[in-house]
Amino acid sequence: MIEPVDFYSNPATRIDNHYQQSTTLFSPAEIQEEALGEFRGLRALLEKHGVQVQVFKDVAGNDTPDSIFPNNWFSTHADSILVLYAMRAESRRRERRADIVAWLRERYSRVVDFSLYEKQGLFLEGTGSLVLDRVNRLAYANLSPRTDEKLVDRWAGEFSFKAIKFRACDMQGRAIYHTNVMMSIGSEFAVVSLESVKKEEEREVLRRSLLDTGHQVIEINPRQVGQYCGNMLELSPAGKERVIVMSSHAYRHFEKRQLDRLQRFGRIICTDLSTIEMIGGGSARCMLAELF
Repeated sequence: MIEPVDFYSNPATRIDNHYQQSTTLFSPAEIQEEALGEFRGLRALLEKHGVQVQVFKDVAGNDTPDSIFPNNWFSTHADSILVLYAMRAESRRRERRADIVAWLRERYSRVVDFSLYEKQGLFLEGTGSLVLDRVNRLAYANLSPRTDEKLVDRWAGEFSFKAIKFRACDMQGRAIYHTNVMMSIGSEFAVVSLESVKKEEEREVLRRSLLDTGHQVIEINPRQVGQYCGNMLELSPAGKERVIVMSSHAYRHFEKRQLDRLQRFGRIICTDLSTIEMIGGGSARCMLAELF
């Protein structure tokens, strides 16, 4: 997790992240204070439930307002693999700090660097772009300006995954910027907005893939996507029950029948992330970069 020091609504990412909002109701200092409090609340919640958290603090003056979402610029994998990703916004490329990369390289011996594709105008933004079923080696990808089809295929080929590609839109017909906004995959469940996938053939391939891999599919609607109901992460603390992490806002927008099904697969834990969601356009899952 990356602790924010200068959190604000990034105009460069608002271009295609339609969940982001700018506001004049609060001063920059007030926004930063609220975001920092929410960040610390999520960290404390995770640690309370046995999740080990490694925190780096953002660097003042680096102009990286989205650094709170580190899962977009790197991912880690079994067999000591670190992957770096191609970020669309130039400001987000500065999040690949030398000190953090060095810390990761000490722990992961093989580095695969997709950031080189930024020079070609091709982008793939980590586990925002790719929702991974690591057990079944499937990579689900909603194609968008931040998720290039060629890079999805190259990523899948590099790591011997099968890519399940589709196009999903919000309620206004605009491309959903990241796959992890509209779907999440746990060990035994999948929360997904099939309705957001407009082509029937792609929708059926997605649904069938989830069912064939033994996942219980919990459907959410496009309105719930806009409330971050798809932006969650299952974690398995050592020696403790699984937890399903989401924001309080997302939790409130689930229907009871959906929550009843979801809580069969782990303890649902949530905390207020309303400022981070409104200003940054991301939620709990976006704030967590897993260290395998």
